[in-house]
Amino acid sequence: MGTAFLIKNRITVTNPTTGTPPWSVGNTSPYVIQWSYEGPSTTTVKLEYSTNGDIGPFVLLPGVPGAAAVSIGSGGTGSLIGISIHLHL
Repeated sequence: MGTAFLIKNRITVTNPTTGTPPWSVGNTSPYVIQWSYEGPSTTTVKLEYSTNGDIGPFVLLPGVPGAAAVSIGSGGTGSLIGISIHLHL
C-alpha cells in the first residue's frame, strides 16, 4: 500500500495582474480582486498582502471586513469587488 497524501486546492489570482497600475491609498474608486480555483471543495480564502513581494510577512487586507474568511466563489471562480484601501500608519 502506498503512502497517503493530501490534494490541495490551486488558486490563481486573475486580477490584479502584472502590469495593473499600482493601487493608491485613499482612491475613491473601488478595486476588484478576482481568482480562479481548482481542487477539492473549500468554502473560504484568506486575503492577505505583503509589501515585500511573495516572501512576506503577510497581513490581512486592512479595511476589508471578513478578509480572513472570504467566500471562495463557485464554479471555479471567485471575486471580492469594491475594495477601498485604507491604511492607518
